Amino acid sequence: MAALLQVLQAATAAGFVAIGALAFKDWLRRRDPGRGYLALAVGCLGVVSAMGRLTPEIPAVLRPAFSDLSLVIFMMSGLALLLFRDTVIPLGRRVKTGAVAITGVVTLAAAAAQLPSGGSPRYTPFQYGVVLALIAVWCLSVGEPSVRMWLVSRHQPAVQQARLRALSFGYGGIVAILLSAVFAGSAAKAPAIQLGFALAALGLVPVLYAGFAPPGWLRRVWRRKEEELFQQATRDLLIFSPDTQSLAAKSLEWALRMAGAKQGFMAFPGTTVIARHAIAAEEAARLCGEIGNQTGIRLLRSGRDATQTAIASPLVTAKSTGMLVLLAGPFTPVFGADEVSWIGQYATLMATGLERVALVEQMAGLNQELAGTVGKVTAQKAELEAANRELEAYSYTVSHDLRAPLRAINGFTTILFDEHAAELSETARDYLERVHESGKHMGELVDDLLAFSRLGRQPMRKQSLNTSEVASNAWAQVSAGLEGRQVTIHIGDLPTCESDPLLLEQVFVNLLSNAVKYSRPREVATIDVAAEVKAGETVYSVRDNGVGFDMQYADRLFRVFQRLHRADEYEGTGVGLATVQRIVERHGGRVWAEAEPDKGATFYFTLKGASEWQAAAA
Repeated sequence: MAALLQVLQAATAAGFVAIGALAFKDWLRRRDPGRGYLALAVGCLGVVSAMGRLTPEIPAVLRPAFSDLSLVIFMMSGLALLLFRDTVIPLGRRVKTGAVAITGVVTLAAAAAQLPSGGSPRYTPFQYGVVLALIAVWCLSVGEPSVRMWLVSRHQPAVQQARLRALSFGYGGIVAILLSAVFAGSAAKAPAIQLGFALAALGLVPVLYAGFAPPGWLRRVWRRKEEELFQQATRDLLIFSPDTQSLAAKSLEWALRMAGAKQGFMAFPGTTVIARHAIAAEEAARLCGEIGNQTGIRLLRSGRDATQTAIASPLVTAKSTGMLVLLAGPFTPVFGADEVSWIGQYATLMATGLERVALVEQMAGLNQELAGTVGKVTAQKAELEAANRELEAYSYTVSHDLRAPLRAINGFTTILFDEHAAELSETARDYLERVHESGKHMGELVDDLLAFSRLGRQPMRKQSLNTSEVASNAWAQVSAGLEGRQVTIHIGDLPTCESDPLLLEQVFVNLLSNAVKYSRPREVATIDVAAEVKAGETVYSVRDNGVGFDMQYADRLFRVFQRLHRADEYEGTGVGLATVQRIVERHGGRVWAEAEPDKGATFYFTLKGASEWQAAAA
């Protein structure tokens, strides 16, 4: 029995020393006050356990000093746990100062009382009172934090909750063993009772180990419910995205739940706080400025002397990098490694979600702007079409009303020439000739204007046409009035197209008539009708060797009633090329011209639908 008891006590001492070493190693990595106090608390217990095993080996003359040192370290373990509690649940300044002072006074009193050591010490009343004071102070220093940590753990995430409860249970167990040994009195010396205490103490070692440095598999077991929470939060990020503000608020809510934090905010450069919870905007902006670009667990100023633990994770987007900050409130979590990892992953997803929603909002704004622009253009187009219809109707009405008086003028001037020419003087006949010619010109102008105005109302009757045949028919009309002129024309292999036959023929009639008219000074006029593919588009052309024109006036060519040559040199009404443009545009094409003075001109136009010829040419 005695040998087994020694083995159990040695194992317990070794366990406490190992836990103390792990806690000290953890503090070296983090260097925050909470971990330091916790390492000191458990490390002191390990040292006291080891010193208890070494006491029989210490020379008798040194044992009193050795016992006093062991007592000081033992009291330090309780005070360190109380100071750790202060980092978890802040103590008032007076309470903390009083606790340190009382612990120091009681420890000094114990050293001054020269407490006896050994298996059956005999205490004086003063020494007995000091021993009771030591036990009471140590139990309060350890017991109160144990109860507090258990209560606080209810509001923490799974991993942190389990670790706080393990610490609470472990230290509570030590207090229970100590008090049981005190109240058991002489019965505690029984081998069976000592064996029970040794087994209980050894059983607390893995519990405290789980609180200080739980293995990965244990953390995964604790975190199983949080993983479900994380998955649900991720789904929310993918689905819940009406706008940036709503998504930011929802994401912050999930982050607070996952970390067990009480306050939090999201901010971007310029201390722009886009979401916050349980914290004023001004305070959030101040803390954001204090954190800067630092990430991980930070200690922030929350008052004149108070500090507050925060978890800061970057929100990296394409345009800027913001910060997600979670504040623990009055119950400050100290075991933040798991929370930092989780929140770091979640912050990455949050940044992606926020960026996606921002792009969606930007696209919605652009679509709205585009819709407004399209609406304006549609309205302007409708107004323009209405104005064109009114203008065409007006032109038709005016032209139609002018035909009757023009017929009368032409008819009466013809009668005067036929029946009364001998009675008129030469000057009168000249005037009458001018009136007659002007009437004829006016009639032609009215006819052309009527034809032009009808183009806007005339329905399109598109069909597949042999364009070369259409051009040949147009030339047959034009060539009938050549009056012995020498004109050479070449009509190339033009592609089949979808077009209105009458309108397309009118295009060729007007362009060929134009070519014939302005090549009159040439002894032999040459006209070439061709087609070629340019930039994937079929371009038709009518080329002549006539007088040409200056390209600086090209913008006037296709305007109604606009002419580049004098009327006494070349007849015409100024409507023919405007008619060509109107017909080509109704077919979805365009028309333009190139020329040089005295070197001829080439008129180009495009029509949709020459796929067969393009394929053959390719």
